[in-house]
Amino acid sequence: MRRAGGVIALFAGAIGVVTGFVTLGLKGFGASIGAPFAHTIFMAEGGGLLCAHVTLVLGAVCMRATSWLSGGLLVMTALCGVFVGGPHVSACMVLALLGGLLVIAEAEAMRR
Repeated sequence: MRRAGGVIALFAGAIGVVTGFVTLGLKGFGASIGAPFAHTIFMAEGGGLLCAHVTLVLGAVCMRATSWLSGGLLVMTALCGVFVGGPHVSACMVLALLGGLLVIAEAEAMRR
């Protein structure tokens, strides 16, 4: 389950990075035509993009780690991405949250 959680987190982080960059590109297009609230979209997606990058790294760490700490950090990063990021990155971070919970469950099962 640890490897599965890491792979899920890697996948969610990669898709989150791609969707974050696409949304930032659309923000630039929206700002060029004078769309309102374009700056707000940029700030939300900037935070979500940062969380997606950290999720990508933590997904790789979770594949080899044996303690629950990496899974806990992944869960915290995913929750931060859900609340800070835009809607597309938030959907990916829900998937990363599932991966983090799998890593924690594996660590607890190994401890018993």
